[in-house]
Amino acid sequence: MTAETIALVSDLHLGPESADPLFDAFEETAERMVAGDPDELLVLGDVVAGAAPGADRRLLGRFVDRLDDLPIPYRILPGNHDVDHLDLDAFEDFVGTDRWRIDADEDRVYLDSSAPRLSGSRGEVDDGQLDALRDAVADFEDAVVFVHHPVHYRPVGDNYWFGEHPEEAFCGNKRAVREILEPAADRIAAVVNGHLHDWHYDDVDGLAHFTVDSFNKRRNPRGETGAFALLRTGEATVLEHYSGDGTEHRVRLSE
Repeated sequence: MTAETIALVSDLHLGPESADPLFDAFEETAERMVAGDPDELLVLGDVVAGAAPGADRRLLGRFVDRLDDLPIPYRILPGNHDVDHLDLDAFEDFVGTDRWRIDADEDRVYLDSSAPRLSGSRGEVDDGQLDALRDAVADFEDAVVFVHHPVHYRPVGDNYWFGEHPEEAFCGNKRAVREILEPAADRIAAVVNGHLHDWHYDDVDGLAHFTVDSFNKRRNPRGETGAFALLRTGEATVLEHYSGDGTEHRVRLSE
C-alpha cells in the first residue's frame, strides 16, 4: 500500500446559529490536522445540518472556501443532512469532487450513502455503486473504504442520537455492501465511517471498521467539539483519533 496520511473529519452539522463558533473551532482543529502532515483531508459527510435550502448552500459554500485555503487537497463525501435541501448534482458542484469514486489502482473507495430518497437519517449505497464495487474488488490489494454511514453493525442502545432510532444509525443495505467486502477482507485494510457521533473501532469478520466521532458536539453533553482523525497507510495501517476533549486513541492493524 502507498504510504499516505489522510486527515478525517465528520459531522460538522453547520447551522445558521452554530456556524460562527463551529468555524472558530475548525480553525484550531485545522492547524492540528495540518501539523500531522496529511496528504489529503477527507470530510465524511454531514457538513451542514439541513436547516433550510438557502442556509445550507451558504454554509456549504463558506466551508468549501475555508478548505480552499488549506495547504492540502480535500474531498467531501455527502451525508444524509447534506442532501436534505440540495440534490446530489448541486452538492457535487459545490464541493468540486464526485460524490463517489472507486479507484482500485490507488486502493481507495469513496462511497455515497446519503440516500436522499429515504426519510430521517437513514442511508443506503445505491445499485450503481454496488455494481462498480463488485467489478473492482478483485483488484484491491490493501484498500481503504470511506463512507458516511457505517456498513457494519454494532450495538447503539447507549448512543445519544440513535439509541431510540437504531434504524437510522446504519447503512440500510449494509448487508449487501458487506457481501462484497467481506470475501475480500484480506485485501481491504479498513472501512472508515462517520455518522454515529461516537469514536469506535470494531473488527467484524476480519474486517476493521473505524467510526470517526462527530466534530460538532454542541448539542451533545458527551464530549467537546473538535474531533478528527489521521489515517496512516504504508507498511502498516494506523488510525490516530483525537477527540475534542483531548482523549486520544491509536489503533495499529496487524500487517
